Amino acid sequence: MVERVVVEAVDLNECSRRVAESPVACRNVLRALQDLAEAGRLDSDPKWERAYKAFLDLRATLEPKPRGWR
Repeated sequence: MVERVVVEAVDLNECSRRVAESPVACRNVLRALQDLAEAGRLDSDPKWERAYKAFLDLRATLEPKPRGWR
């Protein structure tokens, strides 16, 4: 008997869409990002620069806006 391994291409857009539709998957991603931040890697490792910027954008969106802000 010979075991064969089949590797399928992963469509990251599809993967992202599925994660975004799952509260549990989103929570897992946020916790993983929290772990990276606590380890000091999220804002210091250039590999994570775009993800960190996306987090800052999300945080700004979620923060209450001052009265009269447009």
